[in-house]
Amino acid sequence: MAKASHEFGYGIFAVGSRLIPGSRRRLGAHRVAYELTFGPIPGGQLVRHEKCGRPRCCNPLHLSLGTELQNSADMIRMGRSLTGERNPRAKLNAEQVASIRARMANGEHYRTLAAEYAITPNYVHRIARRAAWAHAPRPIDPTALANAILDAAESRP
Repeated sequence: MAKASHEFGYGIFAVGSRLIPGSRRRLGAHRVAYELTFGPIPGGQLVRHEKCGRPRCCNPLHLSLGTELQNSADMIRMGRSLTGERNPRAKLNAEQVASIRARMANGEHYRTLAAEYAITPNYVHRIARRAAWAHAPRPIDPTALANAILDAAESRP
């Protein structure tokens, strides 16, 4: 693992001379490890921490090339994305989102909800359609839950 780290936790190397202005650069340790092991990184590709998801990891066996889209998918799959409440700029929490969805389903007007939660009416619509907060669990329908429990009980010998 690299000793110095970037603000996002990636290991870094500083190369170049402090004495020669403009010659000093910071390189990602994982990129250096990849290039030393496998050769140059092709244009349009980046080095992903596909296996372990640890930003400071420099083990070439944990690294692979990929696109921005693949890297974003890795981040989501490994739970490192700032979605929902993990986003420091989030205005709502999962409980509020569930409440908005339930109230919209019961016919409450989107403008009323927008004013109550200090969000835009468009954002209320996006939440209701699951275009925003898609990762938040769906509210449990008590009737469907009761029926599922009864069905499970009846199917037992």
